[in-house]
Formats: sequence, C-alpha cells, structure tokens
Amino acid sequence: MTNTNTSSQTLGSRRITSVIAPTLPPTASESFERGTPSDIAGLPVRVKVSRNRSPDYLTEALELEQPSSASAVPGKRAPLFTTVQGSTFSDSSSSPESGVLTKRNGEKESSGPADEGHPQAAPKPLNLPTQWNQKDKNQTLDISTNGQRITYSGLGEEDKHAGAVRSNYCIPPQCGLFYYEVTIISKGRDGYIGIGFSTQSVQLNRLPGWEENSWGYHGDDGHSFCCSGTGRKYGPSYTTGDVIGCIVNFMSGTISFTKNGVWLGVAFKNAIESIKGDAGLFPSVGLRTPGEIVESNFGQSKFKFDIEHHYKEEKARIWSEINDMPLPTLSAPTDEQADASSDINQLILSYLIHHGYSETAATFQKDTASMRASPGTSVVPFDKEDIRKRQLIRDHIVEGDIDEAVMLLDEFYPTILAQNPHLAFQLKSQRFIELMRTVTTSSNAMDVDSPSAPAPSSAEDDMRSVVSYGQAMQGEFGAFENSLVQNALVETYSLLAYRHPSDSAVSYLLDPANRLLVADVVNRAILKSQNRPAVPAIENVYRQASAVAKELFDGGSGVAAFVKARECL
Repeated sequence: MTNTNTSSQTLGSRRITSVIAPTLPPTASESFERGTPSDIAGLPVRVKVSRNRSPDYLTEALELEQPSSASAVPGKRAPLFTTVQGSTFSDSSSSPESGVLTKRNGEKESSGPADEGHPQAAPKPLNLPTQWNQKDKNQTLDISTNGQRITYSGLGEEDKHAGAVRSNYCIPPQCGLFYYEVTIISKGRDGYIGIGFSTQSVQLNRLPGWEENSWGYHGDDGHSFCCSGTGRKYGPSYTTGDVIGCIVNFMSGTISFTKNGVWLGVAFKNAIESIKGDAGLFPSVGLRTPGEIVESNFGQSKFKFDIEHHYKEEKARIWSEINDMPLPTLSAPTDEQADASSDINQLILSYLIHHGYSETAATFQKDTASMRASPGTSVVPFDKEDIRKRQLIRDHIVEGDIDEAVMLLDEFYPTILAQNPHLAFQLKSQRFIELMRTVTTSSNAMDVDSPSAPAPSSAEDDMRSVVSYGQAMQGEFGAFENSLVQNALVETYSLLAYRHPSDSAVSYLLDPANRLLVADVVNRAILKSQNRPAVPAIENVYRQASAVAKELFDGGSGVAAFVKARECL
C-alpha cells in the first residue's frame, strides 16, 4: 500500500525584479512616525514555516554543521550584503547556461560558487515520524483524530484478522538513532499485540515481524520476530498499563526494545543491512483481538525510558572507537616536500598570523622553535608590520569607523579596492548602516524632552545625507542585475523605512557583530592580493571534516549524527 501522506508545505518567495533607489519625499516623516515602510515596497517577506518538531534527544543530531567560515556568528542573522558572492561582480564570457548573469549595460557577470567563508544554503529539513498514517493502515484498525491512539475493531478470530499500521513518515537514517514508545491502554481479549518496524512493502494484515522487512516484539509471549512467523524468546510479555519502547540504531544496524523504562537489550543485529532494496523504515504496530487499544508517543511528551542518556552512551562508545584507532605515521618532510600543514605547530602559527594575533604568534613561534620535526620543516613567514597594518584596519571596522578603514586600505594597499568591487560593496553597505546608526541615535535623542536635544533640522539634514549616500551606492552597484546584489541593496535601504530601525523587522542589520564579517572579508582580500592563502590551513582542515560529515548526512549515514567536527575543538 502506498503512503499517500503529503510532506510539509513549502512557500515560494517573490523574486525582486528591481532595486528601489532611496528617496526622501516631503511626506516621508509621516511614514517614519507611523513606523511602517513607505517607499520600500516589494521587500521580500520571510515567513516562518511550522514543521514537525524533533524530539529533544535528536535536536543536536539533526543540527547539521556547515563547512563555512569560523568567522560566522552562530545564532545570528547576517545581512545579505555579507553573503553576496565575490564572483557576482566578476566579468565573464561564459554562456548563460553556465550560470552567468547579465549586467544592464550588456556585460556579463558570473554567479559561480560562493566565496570562502560564505554560508551555503540550509539543508532541507527532515521529516520525522510524528503519528500513525490514516492512509497506511489495515481496515480493522481505527485511529484517533490526533493520530496517536489505535483501536482494534476487527473479528479477531484468526491470524488473518490481524491489522497493522505504519507512521506518517519513514525514519531518516541521518538521525542516527530513533526512538518511540507505545502505551498499552488495554490488552483486549488476548493481548496479541506486536510493536516494531517495517518497510512500506510489507502487507498490513500481519503483526510486525511476521513478514520480510518487518521486525516486532510481541506482547502475548515476549518473543521477537524477525522477517518470519517463527519467533525467539527475547523479553517479558506485556499487558495493560505497560509502556514499550522501540529503538533503531542506524550506526550499529540494530533494533532493540524497552519495557517500562528498562532497556531489554538488542533484539535484532544487522537489521538495517538486511533490508531488501532501497526501502525506508517505518515505526509499525499490529493488533489482533477485540478490545486491544494502544497509544503512541513520538516525542510529544516525556519518554518513560531515558533515551537521552542512551543516546549519549552510544555517542561516547563511537567516539571511543574513533579515538582508539591508530593514526598514520607521517615521515619527516624533505626540503622539497616541506609544507606547513605537516607540522601542527605551523598550522597553529599560520592561524594566528592570518587573524592578526601578532604578539601571540611571536611568542608561540619562539616557544615552539625547538620543537620542529626536522631542519627541513618549513616555517610560516612572519611579517609583524603586515600583521600590524591588517589588524589596524580590522580594529577600525570592528569599531564602526569605516571611513578610517577605507583610508588605511588606500594608504597601505592602494589598488585593492579598485580591483575588488565585491569588497567595496561590503564596506559601503556597512558604512550606510553605520550612518543609519548615527541618525537613529540622534532621532532617539530628539524624542527626549530635554533642552540639550538636537534641533529637528539637524536630524533631517543627517537623514538627507544618508539618503544621498544610498543614492550614490545605487548609482555604483545598481547596474548589476544580479538578484543577490539587488536584494542586498533593498534590504540595506529598508532601514530608511522605519522611525526606529532598532525596533524594526530589519534591526539585525544594526547588530555590531556584522562588522566582524566585513572585517574578515577585508582581511581575506588583503591576503589574496599578496598571493597568500585566504583561509588558514587549520580552518581548511575543519571545513574538510565538516564537508565529509555533510556528505555522510546527505547520503543517509547515521554516522553524521554522532560525529561532528566542532566537537573535536
């Protein structure tokens, strides 16, 4: 029987077709007073879609880490201009089919892969089993409106009168380990109840475990059944009031059960590997005699069994196996093979130099000078003056003084902005935000009934200066038809639409943490201009580990749920 349950809905977002140049009409102050958008019509609206919530023990497992830059600020929404691809501003002669976009003047620009450090698109959410499927059940079973309670309504005279049901979604292997519980509300006449798992190809007129690709733990005799009608002694029988839990472990390929919060041990080894074909595994329950009623819990309420502790134990076991594995021996590099990545001390030193920790780098280099593997091991170039310049520029950006940072860039690296419109775009967008921050502060001061409050005309002049700067940005970057650039401009300009931007829907633009993202982009651009790595080697190692975990996750491997690169730090 085919599972006809539909997946969660998706929302299409409206595509912005033009960038609105900032203007300040005579009636704009009225819009500011109302606190509603005035001339920034057509902004994309972000709608939070409600999806089935994962149980607490799976929250961390399904939180996929992205191979993005360590400079990203976790848990915070970054402005769009901080994630615009550098290739967006690069001319290209490639064909439109290869992802090339066109400028308004007819020239072409690339929309290639994102620069280092920019986060990739979020993975598609996984659907977990949350209730029993009304359209994937035997006719002898009745399911409550909330999809949790099952009642047997058949004849119950022969084995062929049994009925089974599957959950609304199959279990994604990416969760690593999945658990659900079933409470026996009534054992009915005989208590012929089977609880377990099955694939969608299994018929629904038998108890779980009696068919191929089906596994079950039965209540009348406590036997476990694996893909056949012949069971073996496994655990105690269960009856009215008992709570039976089911665990499938995609890492070890095992299925086990619990009774009233007590783990009964592994019931089926290598169960996952024995599944015939590319089939998904569904929680499944079967009933056989009149009066049998059960109710499930897929994480909507607290489990009887401490699954979180069990999950942590399994995770610790896997990490122990990983840590016990012998590491390959690396031979000392020759002069020709010397590479900083062959020496962990050089990896750390290159990280410190990259991010401008000059004093720490100098101390670390001195302390580890006698610890090098061999005379042939390379040493990371150390130019304290270059570090000082990069750190000075970074400090000004982090403090919000974009003008001073740009002046220092022109002084120390005179060609970098002219050759890098992507860098100029990010700096000017951040400067627009800093100007708005100043105007917002002045506007708040005007609201205070004080003789020292600034005159309204001064605040209006400041606002017109901000608008004038935004129009200049529009003239410079509005020629790019790339939707990423246009959306970033619209988002940035939307600060003008609110009387109090710090309390508006785009208040995240004013978060000082965003300065760090811009500062890191500037630092990478300087290093690239010197033909030096834009990303330190140790960060590449972390990204590679994260990318491997992501590939495992996308491929449906349960390993990714237990092993995350960030836990090695």
